[in-house]
Amino acid sequence: MNDREAYEGLQRMTNEKYWPLFFRKMMFSTSLFFLLLSPYMLLTTFFIDPQAFSYTMFIAIAYFTARLGLGFVIDSFKHLKKRRISHRNFG
Repeated sequence: MNDREAYEGLQRMTNEKYWPLFFRKMMFSTSLFFLLLSPYMLLTTFFIDPQAFSYTMFIAIAYFTARLGLGFVIDSFKHLKKRRISHRNFG
């Protein structure tokens, strides 16, 4: 509705709420993921291959990064869709 001040205020409020939630979600997912993966990494290191820990760590970090990035992109598209719907309803 061409109200720049209201738009900037909404952006600030969104950033204040979204980023802490995003980082909490990232920290919880990471810690839970590595907690579940740690016994597997140790067992493969002792019984299969001495380098298995580094292989598993690389794959785990790549997987987690891809999953987190994909989740961020999907959330962004959902946000844009909701924005279009609200703009159509109120604009």
